Amino acid sequence: MRITEERKKRVLFTNKYYQTPARFVAAKSATFEMDKEGLKGKTIGVQQGTIHDTYVTDHFGSIATIKRYNGQDEVYLDLQNGRLDVTFGNSDQLALALLDKPEGANFEFKGKAVTDKAYIGEGTALALRLQDKKLAAQFNQAIKDIRSNGTYDKIAAKYFNFDIYGAE
Repeated sequence: MRITEERKKRVLFTNKYYQTPARFVAAKSATFEMDKEGLKGKTIGVQQGTIHDTYVTDHFGSIATIKRYNGQDEVYLDLQNGRLDVTFGNSDQLALALLDKPEGANFEFKGKAVTDKAYIGEGTALALRLQDKKLAAQFNQAIKDIRSNGTYDKIAAKYFNFDIYGAE
């Protein structure tokens, strides 16, 4: 789960184990910008109830149509079938689930990566019950150990061609 200030009030997070930005994806042929002027009148697909939903609603809800879905796979299908102009989500998931597959051949990342911590959070971590401090400490030690002994980098390199940990 992405670490955000609001979520910290409800759950205890371990230390982050990865951090990737959010990105927009649209057809390669799309010529509009990922800003208020470019997205005016466009339809943006997001998974409902996510940080991505909050971001596009706050930034573009007054000028674009926000179409919310129960699952990200539904977003990809509507994007491929021309029912959406653009989607917004985790860059790693967009790459792995769409762009790196044959059905994503006509799509690409558009605009700049979004790293605003107020929306995107401080990273992704395990979310535990607030009282699970001992368990959080055990997970934190495990994360520290695999980062320091090279195991983390070895596993990440197997699945990603970019740094999924991000800056501190």
